[in-house]
Amino acid sequence: MEKFAVKTNKLKKVYSAEFQTTIALKEIDLEIEEGEFVSIMGPSGAGKTTLLNILGFLDKPSSGDLNIIGHNPIEFNEEELSRIRGEKVGFVFEDFFLIPSLNALENVQLPLIFAKNDKGNEKPKILLKRVGLGHRLTHYPNELSGGELQRVAVARALANNPKILLADEPTGNLDTRNARELFMLFRNLNREEGLTIVVATHNVKLGYSADRVIHLNDGKMEKDERLVKQNAK
Repeated sequence: MEKFAVKTNKLKKVYSAEFQTTIALKEIDLEIEEGEFVSIMGPSGAGKTTLLNILGFLDKPSSGDLNIIGHNPIEFNEEELSRIRGEKVGFVFEDFFLIPSLNALENVQLPLIFAKNDKGNEKPKILLKRVGLGHRLTHYPNELSGGELQRVAVARALANNPKILLADEPTGNLDTRNARELFMLFRNLNREEGLTIVVATHNVKLGYSADRVIHLNDGKMEKDERLVKQNAK
């Protein structure tokens, strides 16, 4: 029996302003099994970021049924959602959002500090080594390349052992080589550790390195391509 990291039914998101209503997601039906590596692709305004924000407990849907790693965000208040995010979800964004005054190791330690789990914890060092930055522990963001900054961000996203990793245009500020290496890192994390990964990307070539591609357009899910056979070990 499959275990689903994500399951939605007729998921809808509406944003209302004073003179305008925008339907960002239109009745999305989606199932993502635990351990899948999924790319979400589509043009700007397709709904990719809105969907990731809902899957990451950063936003709530306007209607529809939703279950994310055993939780329905609609049932929780903001404090409870913040706790769930910290314990269950890892985020990687286009902008790295590292703290300039903290070195790489200290940036990765932040989620553990917030969770009061930082004392004697060697995991930040282990994670930085895992992403190929064991030699850059004490370097500050202004001393790191774009690719290295994003790897620190990935390590930070993994600090609290998330059940799902969400990445929103994570290669947007990277050159071709670093973008490719980042997706290889995602692939390795997925295959070696069974981590569920959902990535929103404009990069068609990289998007198709996942096991599955979800195509969004104008808030609708237009196509669901499963690529497991092509991308199997």
